[in-house]
Amino acid sequence: KDQAEAESGDKVEIPSWIYEIADIDADKGVSHCGSPESYLETLAIYGKSAPASADEIENLWAAGDLANTTVKVHAIKSLSRAIGAEEIGALAEKLELAGKAGETEPLENELPGLLSRIRAVCSALTPLVADEEVPDDDLPEIDQEELQDAYCTLKDVAESMDAKTAQHIIKLLSGYKLPEADKERVAKVKKAIESFDWGQISEILK
Repeated sequence: KDQAEAESGDKVEIPSWIYEIADIDADKGVSHCGSPESYLETLAIYGKSAPASADEIENLWAAGDLANTTVKVHAIKSLSRAIGAEEIGALAEKLELAGKAGETEPLENELPGLLSRIRAVCSALTPLVADEEVPDDDLPEIDQEELQDAYCTLKDVAESMDAKTAQHIIKLLSGYKLPEADKERVAKVKKAIESFDWGQISEILK
């Protein structure tokens, strides 16, 4: 108990270099996320998933798909604000509203700049993105009821496009040894989350 209390009492500190990243207000990010630990997790999610999202937005826009460009810009807006990238979030909101109104000129003029700023932030966050894989044999087996609860929650967060909670559930599941079919399913869900493909998550978990 004493050890657990000592561990829970350990303070997670934000590395000083994060305060130097242009376009991020780390103090606001911590406030949005609720704790330094949660903020660092959310930054890692952003650093890993936002580059693929930026590529997808670019491709959708180039293909003339205004509707889906707008949907993806909405998703990146929410996550950008969560990490304290207020100006990126505000610009994304401006372009989202323009897309919903069918106005293409603002996106034509300002979407490249938005994507450039997102990619610059992700590049700066590279040190947070590295994954540490734990061998399956060293992990406890998951209870089926707990696994089904996780799937139900993932369906709910997919509807609300809550990337932070979705990644948190995936991280929890990564701490268990999963049956092979579920391991493949969770891997597909993880990939869908990282590309903000929320509709695909519901399909995978049917």
